[in-house]
Amino acid sequence: MEIPAELRQQVTEMMTWRVESEDETINNLLPRLQHVAKWIEDHCQGDTKKIKAIEKRLRIEFAPLLSVRFARDMTDDQRAKLLGFAGGDGAHDLCEILGEIGKLA
Repeated sequence: MEIPAELRQQVTEMMTWRVESEDETINNLLPRLQHVAKWIEDHCQGDTKKIKAIEKRLRIEFAPLLSVRFARDMTDDQRAKLLGFAGGDGAHDLCEILGEIGKLA
């Protein structure tokens, strides 16, 4: 049974919109998260245990984020983690972490 052309077109448009929307979300979030990741790394003064604990808590890794320029440059795994972060409680966790680091500084 062949898929009707109209149905195929609708699915294609839906997927294109989803990818474009994901790219837009990532491209807006990425520079902000890169700035925060750099700040955290600077304030942890290279203490990899602290950085890894923060990354584990946030469920993202800073190093790959810092090396990416745009959504199209990310791997599928990186995209999924970043979108999961954006759609979850990651921002609240991040605010708590920044507050904790600020108290230590």
